[in-house]
Amino acid sequence: MIDEDLGMLIGALKNKTGSFFLVQVDDYDLREDLILKLKVGTAEAGATVVVDFVENKGKKKLYDFIMENLPDSPPHSVFLKNMDLDPLYKDDPQKYLRNLNFSREILGDLGINLVIIASSDLANGIITGARDFADWISQRYVFKKVRAITPDVFSRALQMDRQERFTGDRDPKYIKSMIEILESQLFEAEKAGKDEGFICRNILDDLAKFYGQNGDYKEAIEIYERMLKKFDINNYPRAFAGIIGNMGNAYSNLPTGDRGENLKKSIECHEKALKVYIKENLSFNWAGTQNNLGIVYSNLPTGDRGKNLKKAIEFYKNALKIRTKENFPIDWAMTQNNLGTIYAQIPTGDRGENLKKAIECFKNALEVRTKENFPVDWAMTQNNLGAVYQSLPTGDRGENMKKSIECYKNALKVYIKENFPIDWAMTQNNLGNAYSNLPTGDRGENMKKAIECYKKSLEVRTKENFPVEWAMTQNNLGNTYTQLPTGDRGENLKKAIECYKKSLEVRTKENFPVDWAMTQNNLGASYKNLPTGDRGENLKKAIEYNENALRIYTKENFPVDWAMTQNNLGTVYQSLPTGDRGENMKKSIECYENALKINTKENFPVDWAMTQNNLGNAYSNLPIGDRGENLKKAIECYKKSLEVRTKENFPVDWAMTQNNLGIAYRKLPTGDHGENLNKAIECYEKALKIYTKENFPVYWAGTQNNMGTAYQSFPSGDRGENLNKSIECYEKALKIYTKENFPVEWAMTQNNIGNSYLQIPTGNRGENLKKAVECYEKALEVRTKENFPLEWAMTQNNMGNAYSDLPTGDRGENLKKSIECYENALEIRTKENFPVDWAGTMSNLGLVYANIPTGDRKENLRKAVECYENALSVFTGEDFPDEHGNIKINLSLARHMIDG
Repeated sequence: MIDEDLGMLIGALKNKTGSFFLVQVDDYDLREDLILKLKVGTAEAGATVVVDFVENKGKKKLYDFIMENLPDSPPHSVFLKNMDLDPLYKDDPQKYLRNLNFSREILGDLGINLVIIASSDLANGIITGARDFADWISQRYVFKKVRAITPDVFSRALQMDRQERFTGDRDPKYIKSMIEILESQLFEAEKAGKDEGFICRNILDDLAKFYGQNGDYKEAIEIYERMLKKFDINNYPRAFAGIIGNMGNAYSNLPTGDRGENLKKSIECHEKALKVYIKENLSFNWAGTQNNLGIVYSNLPTGDRGKNLKKAIEFYKNALKIRTKENFPIDWAMTQNNLGTIYAQIPTGDRGENLKKAIECFKNALEVRTKENFPVDWAMTQNNLGAVYQSLPTGDRGENMKKSIECYKNALKVYIKENFPIDWAMTQNNLGNAYSNLPTGDRGENMKKAIECYKKSLEVRTKENFPVEWAMTQNNLGNTYTQLPTGDRGENLKKAIECYKKSLEVRTKENFPVDWAMTQNNLGASYKNLPTGDRGENLKKAIEYNENALRIYTKENFPVDWAMTQNNLGTVYQSLPTGDRGENMKKSIECYENALKINTKENFPVDWAMTQNNLGNAYSNLPIGDRGENLKKAIECYKKSLEVRTKENFPVDWAMTQNNLGIAYRKLPTGDHGENLNKAIECYEKALKIYTKENFPVYWAGTQNNMGTAYQSFPSGDRGENLNKSIECYEKALKIYTKENFPVEWAMTQNNIGNSYLQIPTGNRGENLKKAVECYEKALEVRTKENFPLEWAMTQNNMGNAYSDLPTGDRGENLKKSIECYENALEIRTKENFPVDWAGTMSNLGLVYANIPTGDRKENLRKAVECYENALSVFTGEDFPDEHGNIKINLSLARHMIDG
């Protein structure tokens, strides 16, 4: 486009000296318009002279004619107009081209920018016939379109940032060919003993820039160091500042060596440049250097991250004092974009407020960076804005994620795979993240879209070409498989584990310790949730991976990640089926309390609320100590969590905590039990306002299951009616909890329905108990001793209860089956590991032996006495007064019957 090319040329003429430029244009009116705008655009850089070769009546040579038209003080730029009409060589173009070759070094010594404005024929002739002269041409511009350049567009073109815009042809072959030409010229110039100033101005300056464009920053720095020996701050302050600033940019991009040291050198360079670039005298250069310092501090890996980013913000704000929207809109937009990036990253202060500032900055940038005028910059800022909306902790989460998705889709209108494969892959990855976190709509469909985006990204982000990005996207793909609600849960988690392990092929502890720790943490979460295989072994692996993460995530260096991993580790210990249950829960509570040392309500309200919720879960499940006190602590934690997790701001988390609070009230042994259950049902009903069957089918089913359990426990009202409501809730849950998709939850709900039929006092008792047995048998299809030993034992105990009460069929056979079930349960429910459950099953077994009509009566009663005495060793009068009293009565009756 004419306006962008014009802006690049003007930027070059204002910032370079001793360079040659070729402007190819055939239309006469456009040629005159360009010359006028070039003069206006470069006026502030120094005098400009337009040399019209139509006036070369005296048949003078090019050099002589230029010298005749120059003022006493050399100009900054000379425009050679109508060279193709030069009568001197009109009939002998080859001679003219040869003379151009002879005059190149003499013209170079003038220290001016030479702009040749020529027709296509002459321009092509110079390139092909005057090769030596053409080698000195820094850039070639071709203007073909004949259209007016509006004042607004022209103003923007004048203000295009040199660092961002004047980059020339970025084609790698072109860059390498220019490096070869300049290196050849350098060799010839040094061989000929050319003046060092001439070499610096005409060769080294361009060579360093092309080295930078080719990624050869080390070579560029060596050239800048050579140039600084010639242009010191005392004799050539402006040149010195330009060179030292460029060297600072090269250090900023240097990929080798110590990153922190490189950036410190970059800062040192820019600070030296500011000794020349004074705000009052050279405000534009001062602002550019302030912007560059902001970039360096934003990337500085050493020192206090928060303080570095605050310095970056200060430098960007300094730059904006000069880079105003009115005077320098393009530079203003670039700095606004940079400032937004910092606000999005800063770890201190109010996270929500920082991200709101970031959004404001990006929106400011988009006032200038429009899709029509600056499509690539528009796409980049849209991508940045999408990332901020995705991270925003305040407001409607669903709306934020929708805005994020919209921004990424906008970016993909420019970042198409064919033209911008790397940016396309990056944005596909980001879009996958947004769909993965979208809380509204069909969760399964959102996750499938996320997986599709990640797989697209991996078409470009291969392990061979982009190993770091490949590993990151593999990690993200793993995260999505862990959250996928549809399909086989075990298979999804196995795919996730496979993705994480692929990621660790690149993310090694030695090379990428932080990313290694993150993926270790993710692996721990996957093993924690894996429903297949040995549950205890899976959770042991989860603990191992979380503890690996903590080798890097220390409280001192990574307090936030340390707290997150402590939280995750607490969740694993809470779920661990092996070992001492009480000890595991104590470790869980300790981990959550560790997390809360960092996750304070003031600094991390969202994480604080999450950890309070988890701590509530731990206290709710703690089997030792005063049960009532533990549940009161759990309720207190949940209520704290709800101070942040409001229905308005965090509806999904609010619903989760309401559900958990309902569970705690349901289990609370103190106070009015009926009142507690009313509160529990109230909590579940609140949760179901968010957890609808359509939007959150799995959570809806879980809450229906919990409400069924509350109705099952209700002591007041119509007992039969309450148990019928309980069964109704469980059957609703089974509409989602199918054996195929949710086998564990399906088995749990079957067990719960069996419990309701076991207790229901109305209807046909025999039929109800047969239904209970049928439900338990279904549950045991999944709850096997090998995979789910605790649940298997619980259901065996429940089925023993059903057979012991079954009034139909052979009574003796029923009680034998009951004994078999209880003895099965006791294989897992040992006194050492599960003393309370062991004692409960012992008491149940004692009742059956006391009542069995077959076999040796006294022997059965002696077994009953033994079972009761075993149960009383746990159910003491102090800790379990109700159970203790009932068993004492049964024990007394059994002994009395033995005595006769």
